[in-house]
Amino acid sequence: MNSRRRKKRKSCESKSSHNARKDAMKAINKTVEKHFIFHKMQPYKCKYCGKWHISRTRNILYNRFKELLT
Repeated sequence: MNSRRRKKRKSCESKSSHNARKDAMKAINKTVEKHFIFHKMQPYKCKYCGKWHISRTRNILYNRFKELLT
């Protein structure tokens, strides 16, 4: 049976990970430019693997809706 910590660490394998916050921000900017994303995205440091991951917040960027409709 795996420990809880191992399970949490294994869950990070499917996420994109970055060594520095700056690299994660570059990935966010590239993703926002390439795809039409309505949610605000932000990097966070994982306490299990020690790397930076990207998450989306509940905040919706309403100005993106205006771009879609016009």
